[in-house]
Amino acid sequence: MSNGKRNIIVLLFIIILDFMGFTLIFPLVPDLLLYYVKHPVYELDKIIIGFFYNLDHTIKYYLQFNNEFKEDIVLIIGSIVSSIYSILQFLFAPYWGKQSDLKGRKKILILTSSGLAFSYLFWFFSKSFSLFLFSRIIGGIMAGNVGVASAAMADISDKKKRTAFMGLVGMSFGLGFILGPVFGGILYYLGNEYFTFLLKYDFFHPFSICSLGSFILALLSIILNIFFLEETYIPQKEFQRKYKGFNIFQLKHLDKRIRLLIILNLIYMLIFTSYEFTFTFFYKFTFSLTPREIGFVFFYLGILIALGQGILSRLVSGKIHEKTMIRIGILLLPFTFLLQPILKQNIILSLITLIPLACGNSLFQPAINSYASLLSKKEEQGYILGLMRSLGSLSRAIGPIIGGSLYWLVDIQLTYLIFILVLVFAFMLSYKL
Repeated sequence: MSNGKRNIIVLLFIIILDFMGFTLIFPLVPDLLLYYVKHPVYELDKIIIGFFYNLDHTIKYYLQFNNEFKEDIVLIIGSIVSSIYSILQFLFAPYWGKQSDLKGRKKILILTSSGLAFSYLFWFFSKSFSLFLFSRIIGGIMAGNVGVASAAMADISDKKKRTAFMGLVGMSFGLGFILGPVFGGILYYLGNEYFTFLLKYDFFHPFSICSLGSFILALLSIILNIFFLEETYIPQKEFQRKYKGFNIFQLKHLDKRIRLLIILNLIYMLIFTSYEFTFTFFYKFTFSLTPREIGFVFFYLGILIALGQGILSRLVSGKIHEKTMIRIGILLLPFTFLLQPILKQNIILSLITLIPLACGNSLFQPAINSYASLLSKKEEQGYILGLMRSLGSLSRAIGPIIGGSLYWLVDIQLTYLIFILVLVFAFMLSYKL
């Protein structure tokens, strides 16, 4: 096997492992937060949780609103905790991308994977909500590895096959999306079925086994980085000498089309993550699914995304322009948003409505990353793809708040109608590319 092919395979496995570790927590969120809310350990826990309850009561008082969820506090806490993680990712992902432009991809991948491993290990001992929150802060700071891995994939692909290679990256995201939540749901079941005896120890909690799973995944990623990945980019000394410091907001020197791609990616990810956050609560509250069952719903959606990015995007790559793929990707999402609330009485039909969403994402993500990479200078690919990932993280910071608030304040039909209107604006904007 050639070094290039081996590097591709190693990078894909690294992305799968990293994304599995990231998504493992998804089906656990409602039960995880309910556990921490009901079991404060330190005085700081009581202060933080008390703040969230006061916020909940204040909003209800001033809006004169009574919602139907008895445990609606988890929507508020979940959205804010998710936002903290994503804001930090937004701030640091471009930094790690730029560092990979200056020092090479491999060193930064090892560093960020090690930081994530430490955050998962900290979660393992986080019986307290405040300690869990701190573990998420560490994870948010170090979560720049996926953008750097995408830049490494761009390094070893030629321009004609760039979109197809980005489709492979997207397929790896999809596989991680498949396996991570299922793995998390299964670990939660095993931990609370067969390892409850560990709870007698002060530093264990019902989700310790799950955090251990994320930690092991991060360790495997570190091993692949150190022993199997060959450096894909050797920084030019001239570029290193000219480097004058990093500022995430210095975007004026970028091509106008890249700036527009960044804005489109921000809008698209804002809607996608708003929906993604409500997704877990929709299936928990509408169909009373357990974390393990929600994990299998994520498994199903992940299969759709993986097939789409691994097959659909590769089939159309080279046959239609990236700009067209971006537009089709935007147009497909509203079908899911229109149909899912209508068919919410039947879980099978509800799951079928996820197909347009998966297909749209399978076209949009590889196309926009590929187009941004093709328009970028070689020595800026890490920064730009890191920035794309960063703006996606900003969406993950804002999206849970928007999605959770709309889901809480208005009915699901109106929430998804608002999503559709924003996507119409994004579609019109895409014609300026």
